[in-house]
Amino acid sequence: MNSAQFESMNNGYAQKVLQETQATGTCLFLFDNRCHDEHAISFLFQLHTPREAIEAYSKLLYKYDSYLPHEAPEPAAPATSSVYVATRKKTSLFTREKASLQVGNTKQYWSSLGEYGYQQTAAMVQPITSHLYLIIGIHLESPRKSLRMEHACQTLKEWAEESLEAILDDAVSVYRHKIQATCPDNSFEARSHCLTNRERQVALELVKGKTNKEISETLSLSYYTVDNHIRKIYKKLDVHNRAQLTSVLCGETTELRSQG
Repeated sequence: MNSAQFESMNNGYAQKVLQETQATGTCLFLFDNRCHDEHAISFLFQLHTPREAIEAYSKLLYKYDSYLPHEAPEPAAPATSSVYVATRKKTSLFTREKASLQVGNTKQYWSSLGEYGYQQTAAMVQPITSHLYLIIGIHLESPRKSLRMEHACQTLKEWAEESLEAILDDAVSVYRHKIQATCPDNSFEARSHCLTNRERQVALELVKGKTNKEISETLSLSYYTVDNHIRKIYKKLDVHNRAQLTSVLCGETTELRSQG
């Protein structure tokens, strides 16, 4: 998906979300809780969101946002998406099954948002890894309305899934070009032609030295699925370990494979 298609896709979902929720504006961004500066937030798309608010949020305000998972979850915690809604007086957490109260937006958060006329905000938090999250932010400026997030759960889910798929595909393409550049004969594509697209993505992560767990987090796959892909890759390329796989995909195959 190129940048124009990505913009068009986001715009379509954004228009639908605004209609379903009665919101004033919405945006899409990435949050990396390993960073504690302006690199923590990366805006990907916005519709009717003030530029000044985006800049203020990226530089400082995100640190006071109780929606964001500022700490990595426990290892056993499931990576599930959540939709949060907040006003100046209370904060509530909506899931697709039920609604319950969540305590506490900070004073700094609302005092800053008030400068832009925000009366109510919401966010869908979609985990990518234990440190990286895709966020759909929504705001309402009218004091006479309330966000109807329960009407947009399915649209938000679809928006997050399609955006995440586009982001991951783009990231894999970038890594692929990097790997190709390091190969002596620049023939990664030719050497991996027998692999499926997903197997090729897994193979790229393998030759970068990532563990099965890291590949699982990067590609949003289960550990079992990653292991299954690796078995198929080894079989198709007639190798038995990662060193042999790297040599096959990046050159010098005959000598290294004979040593394995």
